[in-house]
Amino acid sequence: MDKSLFSSLKTPFLFLDIQSVERNIENLQKRSGNLKIRVASKSIRCTYVLDYLINHPSKIFEGIMCFYPDEALMLMEKGFKNLLIAYPYVREATLKNLISKIQDEDVYFMIDHEEQLKKLNELAIKFNKKLKICLDVDLSVRLPVLYFGVYRSSINSLEKAKSLIDSLDKYSHLDLKSVMGYEAQFAGLGDNNPFQKLLNLPIKLLQKFTWSTIVKRRVTIVDYIKSKGIKLDFVNGGGTGSLHITKDDPSVTELAAGSGIYAPGLFDYYSSFELKPAMGFALEVTRNPSEGVYTMAGGGYIASGALSGDKHPKPWNASEMKMIKDEGFGEVQTPFQALEKTQISDIKFFRHAKAGELCERFNNVWIINGSELKEYPTYRGEGFCFV
Repeated sequence: MDKSLFSSLKTPFLFLDIQSVERNIENLQKRSGNLKIRVASKSIRCTYVLDYLINHPSKIFEGIMCFYPDEALMLMEKGFKNLLIAYPYVREATLKNLISKIQDEDVYFMIDHEEQLKKLNELAIKFNKKLKICLDVDLSVRLPVLYFGVYRSSINSLEKAKSLIDSLDKYSHLDLKSVMGYEAQFAGLGDNNPFQKLLNLPIKLLQKFTWSTIVKRRVTIVDYIKSKGIKLDFVNGGGTGSLHITKDDPSVTELAAGSGIYAPGLFDYYSSFELKPAMGFALEVTRNPSEGVYTMAGGGYIASGALSGDKHPKPWNASEMKMIKDEGFGEVQTPFQALEKTQISDIKFFRHAKAGELCERFNNVWIINGSELKEYPTYRGEGFCFV
């Protein structure tokens, strides 16, 4: 990446290197086997990039995993197809814009509780629609002294799945057409994290010894659905961190990934694969408060989730600077200890800890393709703010 391309840009700015994106696509393709990948839009949040992926020559991307109903509507109106809303929503105020405009499009609504079925069916009747639903299967594992996973779906056993599936006969305007089982404790949990050194080995062991439990749960629930004569359009599983193992689950027909495109900081901490950093942001050095210490304008883009050091941005090149732990990345300024020659007006480059979230802080992203630099809007730049 030629950083001189950015010399005339106003800071701060967001950038994405397409050559690095291509390297990451190759990595995802290699680890996904013969399965297609549904693009997780929460980790992208830019329609230009979504279009780039869906129409990629490799043909490995098929469908989008959305994160909000109005986002699905926006994408539908832009011509995107096969949209899975990966989180349950049931209020009419939230869903009416989308439901009222669905014609023959493949839009799937997530469910994991009968109360959701009741409310979705009421809306489907009101708007005279037949809605496709997706059963969200929880793949966390409860051990005697540990809950290994995330609090997601209530469907964490075959018995609970049966009860919900058997109740579908009562809902005339809903069709069960898909299943999703996301193993967050594999896909989104690194096993080589310097901020949790004492946990890395236990995480590796837990992942190794609980995987069979996860596969069995997903397989038995899918088998039960098929035994009821229900034909599913897809069974989705995995994420960037677990493609290489989820692809071997016989119940899974497609995978999901999004973070693997941008390769944010948290994905440096996996021992089983390596991605190429592709997205970053730039800050301008504006102060020199003491010898060797400089201050940049902006930078306080902290990732969501439980707070820890790995949720902070990180320098694109660690040899250039050392961050000041007591101050961190600030709302309007960020200090650092220079490790090489620095002067006021220099531009410094950083990576966000998570993919997608950075797009919520910028209206536009500068796309680098070799020596070419073009500007495209993020969701925010198009005037969209969903959650």
